[in-house]
Amino acid sequence: SFGMLDFNQDLWGIGWRGNLGVRGVDTKSTASTQILVAGQLQWNTVVKKYRDWLPALNLTAQLPRDVFLRFSAGKTLSRPEYGDLRPSASVNNQFQTVTVGNAELDPIRARTYDLQAEWYYAKNAMVSVGFFRKEIDSFIQNVQQREVYSALGLPNELIVVGDCTIGGANPCNVQPDTTVVVNRKFNTPGGPLNGLEFNLQAPFTFLPGIWKNFGLLANYTRVKSKIHYIVRPDNPATAANELISDVADFVGLSPRAHNLPLFYDDPRFSARISAAHRSSH
Repeated sequence: SFGMLDFNQDLWGIGWRGNLGVRGVDTKSTASTQILVAGQLQWNTVVKKYRDWLPALNLTAQLPRDVFLRFSAGKTLSRPEYGDLRPSASVNNQFQTVTVGNAELDPIRARTYDLQAEWYYAKNAMVSVGFFRKEIDSFIQNVQQREVYSALGLPNELIVVGDCTIGGANPCNVQPDTTVVVNRKFNTPGGPLNGLEFNLQAPFTFLPGIWKNFGLLANYTRVKSKIHYIVRPDNPATAANELISDVADFVGLSPRAHNLPLFYDDPRFSARISAAHRSSH
């Protein structure tokens, strides 16, 4: 369900346009998988439901001299990957590890804000600068922790692979009292992400002859983010909801990135050459 209101008005000599709305989202996920237990495949099914209200605002102010100010705000969600929701469990006896799916994962939720100024200083030319912020309320992270197998709530039959047994003359490498390394996904508290962005579109129409068909596109982005990451507890018996978190840089995010394409366009031919860079820290 959703509702939206559009507006377009002149006020104080400025043209204002945009929209305001809200979307209601009901999600029901049914995750099923087959688990090999003591040589037999068994179905495991988990159903999860949740509801989200996602308001959004988009506002544009048209100022004199072809200058535009744009602001947007809203709440967003990104659902977990299907593979992460599989309610599966597997045991690696050789390395004493257990991999567990998490069908109870919540989506990645965030509040987003964008403010941008654009100046169309000539035909097909534009320069803009903007600020954006994302307040991530929940993130999804893979966690490794050490736990005693019997505390995981998994059947002991998962341990049995081939001819090994639980106890007995030919015991499996993993027993109910074995401390194993458990791999599974959890939701974390997230954190803020702030960024600045600069864009330039500059056709070289001021040059003579064929050179006026050339132009430049350039953009630069600077991002800074610190989010909560779950760290493996030293105590193997620590419960999942007691996991310790720490604040660190957003893994896999380049703090600085820029692109510099040079283009040529005429009625019969077009070409592009581009250079791009992403910083490692």
